[in-house]
Amino acid sequence: MSAPLTPEQKRLFGIFHPHAAIKQAIAFSNGTRFAYYTRAETAACILKNKQIWMRKSMCMNDFSEVQHGLNCLYAAYRSEIGNRFRSVLDRLFDGLRSEIEELFNGWTGHMRTDTYLTCVSEHKVKEDILGRLSMWRAYGGTNGVALVMNNASFQATEPSDVLKIYASPVAYFDEKKFEEKFDEVVNNLEKEADFLGLSLLQDGQ
Repeated sequence: MSAPLTPEQKRLFGIFHPHAAIKQAIAFSNGTRFAYYTRAETAACILKNKQIWMRKSMCMNDFSEVQHGLNCLYAAYRSEIGNRFRSVLDRLFDGLRSEIEELFNGWTGHMRTDTYLTCVSEHKVKEDILGRLSMWRAYGGTNGVALVMNNASFQATEPSDVLKIYASPVAYFDEKKFEEKFDEVVNNLEKEADFLGLSLLQDGQ
């Protein structure tokens, strides 16, 4: 089992993923549960085999969501906020920006074709009896089942070195909203530059 995040890892999570950090904190403090809507046959296989089933992003209902996210990132990276982002990286460590850009560009194609997802929705108390109609329409079919889970398995822990699995709330942003959130990340980088610089030096030892 993965170990809980260290204080330093939690701080890094808040710097680079502020939207996810806030959404997760609210969900965990409220005891929010999550539901996985699927067919009865699929649910039976999941419970019997103790497996989590995932689907390739290119086969999802809206396979363009990955490309939409990339388009938002490209637009933000070319903006003035992107200039500030690159400037911070240059100040943190010589060559860091080029290394990140090269790594990201090398993985872009795999993000589109080799990303696998399992989607769950926040489950409200009022949905205990009938569930959520929109989810039944999309995933239930004629013999739908909702597997309702507590949030313990979704709490931020150190990712598995074997499976490379990550849980994160989805952010449905347009380019303008994404740019606002990207600006928040850049502000965090500027404020936490000393801490990040020290972390990079420690990782490089």
